[in-house]
Amino acid sequence: MMAAIAACACASAFAGAESPATFRQRYKLDPVQERENVEQVAKDAAAAKRQDAKLAYYVVPAMGATKRLSGTYPVDGRPFGTVSWVAARDEYEPASVQFFPYQDEDKVEIVASDLVGKHGAIPASAVDFAVVKIWYQGGSAWYGYFHDNDHPQAVPELLLHDENLIRVDDEKKDYYVRYDTPGVNTGYWQWMSARFEVTDYRIDGQALCPHMIHDADAIRPFALNKHEFKQILATVHVPKGAAGGVYRGTIAVKSARGELARIPMRLRVLPLDLPEPKTDYNPDKRYYLCMYGSVSPFPKVNRNLAAHNAKTPMEFPRVSTNEAELAKQLANAKEWGLDAGPCFAGIEGCMTQTSIPMTEKDKATIDTARAKYAALMKAARKVFGEDFRAFSSGQDEGPLWTVKGERNIWRAAHEAGLDIMATTFYNRHFLCDLDFFVQPGMPVERRAENVRLFHQMNPKGLCGWYANPHCGPESPDYMRRIHGLMAWKAGYDVSSNYCWYRSNWNDFAVPFEPQMRGLVAVYATADDVIDTLAWEGVREGLDDIRYATLLKQTAFKALECRFKAPAAYHLGRAALGYVAHWDGYRGDPDTFRKECVNYVLKMNDLMKETK
Repeated sequence: MMAAIAACACASAFAGAESPATFRQRYKLDPVQERENVEQVAKDAAAAKRQDAKLAYYVVPAMGATKRLSGTYPVDGRPFGTVSWVAARDEYEPASVQFFPYQDEDKVEIVASDLVGKHGAIPASAVDFAVVKIWYQGGSAWYGYFHDNDHPQAVPELLLHDENLIRVDDEKKDYYVRYDTPGVNTGYWQWMSARFEVTDYRIDGQALCPHMIHDADAIRPFALNKHEFKQILATVHVPKGAAGGVYRGTIAVKSARGELARIPMRLRVLPLDLPEPKTDYNPDKRYYLCMYGSVSPFPKVNRNLAAHNAKTPMEFPRVSTNEAELAKQLANAKEWGLDAGPCFAGIEGCMTQTSIPMTEKDKATIDTARAKYAALMKAARKVFGEDFRAFSSGQDEGPLWTVKGERNIWRAAHEAGLDIMATTFYNRHFLCDLDFFVQPGMPVERRAENVRLFHQMNPKGLCGWYANPHCGPESPDYMRRIHGLMAWKAGYDVSSNYCWYRSNWNDFAVPFEPQMRGLVAVYATADDVIDTLAWEGVREGLDDIRYATLLKQTAFKALECRFKAPAAYHLGRAALGYVAHWDGYRGDPDTFRKECVNYVLKMNDLMKETK
């Protein structure tokens, strides 16, 4: 019944909205703002001597803090500019362009050429295009994560290959998601922004049928609306073996009436390979992106995680005594690009609380647990290697008395070769038994002291953060900073926010934590996820750490050249000074990354004479 009502409502809301050529998503424009935009775009076209262009376009920062809506003029954009990337080998790097059409355009296609340079070519398939879909989310959207159904906000978030997957009713501030079964039916649009207050509300409004949601593998033709800005994200994946240098190409923009624009592309491939991220305080210690809700059986999902630097998903591998199953997980990790360890929360939890002192019954329980953990670790190390590290989880957000009661089973787990992780609050008396301390709250300065003290208690221990904010804020700049250099500079080892994804597409009816918005970074589909600007921001944050790691590693090599290459030695000291004093809370990460590249290239040149 509810599905039928939703389908009828959607059909009514979009009657006449879809042409035979392409689905047309319209947003209401403010007449005054529209007029001002037309005047400003005309000035930009005249300044660029492009008055005869069939449409205007602006190259804009891909990961900026600006909320790019259909009527918002891109003050930070370059009119008729070049889509540019600077990236290391095997790096993913985003760029973005906004179109401003002078008339409605049907069946718009964007097609990249190969990128050609002095040392060869990078195929057009290395560039992925996605429409940045604007839809409605809760009133605290863009930066917040708390529930507010009374003030829906239009926000750019989803990265879609097929824009018709999501339909937005701009008048009612609702959205609908296409459900279909390939080869069986052509689909219908499920009302996905229904509130709990709707009569006969059903859980169908939570996308609990992700197997019926399918995006395309590559961008499909879309429509452009007269005087509406539309944003496209263009992400390049530089091949592993690409030679350093500049590569150029073009992006052809075509519609039903012919070619609308030809946008130049420029890719500078750095002669560098980015290392795995390391912590700021210890150059030999790995930094991890391990988000709650990231375990999946689907290859596409796991490859997506690996491509975003999340190579240690929570609860993977899943430890058991079944060696054949463990070997299969090891093979999957290699195929998907994941690491087969350390294993976070992928083993039976350590949540048993005992009396202090323990009773005889407690002792028997602990002895049984110790034997079980020992058997699990024996099997795991036989398959994954003697250095395999697995973390069993304690009670989530346990108060101090809970942590105190768990210490006996934690010590038994230690004796069996396990480590312990738990979300809790700082306390010097009990956290000495914790190996992975997940501290609630974003990595701000007042928590950095707790991190420092925890590491002094447990030098091999890990400290991570989650919450405040949880996942949910759509701003890529915000998510990049807090998951990247902010946490790194504060001394953390892990960004482990909650949560990466689950079957919750409805921001206005969240059954899990009703005081919150839908706390997800991506959206589940049949066998994959829908990426978002926020998730791309998280990848950029981890890449920022990788650039910082490369700078420090290069600087340490330069310090060894004090007499063979004194100029490199002094530049290495300057580079380490730059990183030490860079403000991870307020500095611009793009500027930081450029300075890292400059230092690394100069140090490498100066050290050539020592080889």
